[in-house]
Amino acid sequence: MKDFRIELRWGIIFSLLTMILGFVEKMFLGWHDQHIDQQLGNHFLLLLTLFFIVFYLGIREKRNTYYKGKLTWKQGIVSGGAMAVIIAILSPLSVFFIYHYISPDYFSNMIDYQIHKENFPMPEQGARDFFSMSSYIILEISTDLSFGIGAAAILSLFLRTSKSKKSH
Repeated sequence: MKDFRIELRWGIIFSLLTMILGFVEKMFLGWHDQHIDQQLGNHFLLLLTLFFIVFYLGIREKRNTYYKGKLTWKQGIVSGGAMAVIIAILSPLSVFFIYHYISPDYFSNMIDYQIHKENFPMPEQGARDFFSMSSYIILEISTDLSFGIGAAAILSLFLRTSKSKKSH
């Protein structure tokens, strides 16, 4: 586990930042109530940006400290993959914290918005099934794994200092 201290720290930082993002969305941007129509697309863009920033910083730190300035793509993807797994393990806690403590009315607000919006309204049962704590926990775990590994793969191309040697 000592080898993954950097990834653990950045995984915890990412989880804390997602909770702060939930707080900002609710308290300052109104995306959980009066401007809920803006939440889904904007949240996606902010989350994607957060992934790339945190994974960049984490993999760069791994390269500069653990690997002493040298990093192959494989080492970068392993580091980023470890961060993605750590974030996915922590995500049920952050989802619960955001939607139970910061924004307890989010799901009911989003269900109401989705079934009453003008363009492409959702059936009520479909909205209730999708906008629930259990659905969001599953969605967050899969998003963390897929975005995390994707970000790690892309960023490792830019952060690598040497190409892996192929054995013939």
